[in-house]
Amino acid sequence: ALRELVGMIKAEITADGVGYISVPYISTTDDASCRLLADSLQKQIKKLAQQGAVNWIIDLRNNTGGNCWPMLAGMGPLIGEGVCGYFVKPDRSTTISYHNGIAWHGKTAMCIVSSPLTLSEMEKKNIVILTGPETSSAGEILALAFRGIPNVRTMGEATAGLTTGNAPYTMLDGSMLILSVCREADRKGVIVEGKLQPDDKIAPSTAEDAARSAAVMWLQSL
Repeated sequence: ALRELVGMIKAEITADGVGYISVPYISTTDDASCRLLADSLQKQIKKLAQQGAVNWIIDLRNNTGGNCWPMLAGMGPLIGEGVCGYFVKPDRSTTISYHNGIAWHGKTAMCIVSSPLTLSEMEKKNIVILTGPETSSAGEILALAFRGIPNVRTMGEATAGLTTGNAPYTMLDGSMLILSVCREADRKGVIVEGKLQPDDKIAPSTAEDAARSAAVMWLQSL
């Protein structure tokens, strides 16, 4: 069932035109399922924008990874057009990019949304990315896609540090071997070494969601 392959997507207007979206893990490579998930993310962005969202909180703290491509395609309207990262091998690198509803690995279309959404700059004034120790692998790729955008700030805790690209190999007995075959770099080509550190480190609190509260306060102060 799809509910076993993807976590819960949460989306709501929080305050003063702040749209909140929690992007979950996605552990499927089925094309139809991936398109459905990417469509769902873009529909939530569209809905929040229509409700007046102009600043955004993207919560990746429960995103334990899986398949990065529907995440990138779904969040493309906020990431923006163009190259947003690289997979880097010793002898070459390939681009990670978003163009008009399509998440690309080099020249290969990896996930395509049904009806691409475009946001104006006024509809995405400022963005906060929330990360934590559960943010890993594909979740870290999504976080990395926002790095280097001038109006983006990261808050929370450091990520898991699983910032490598993996490739599956089917063995003769039907089992599968998954190897880390490359490293990841941001849109400026800076290779990630281990964990992604947030701009503002915010320790978790038992009384409230400290990172989300800090994100709302920062966005409201601008």
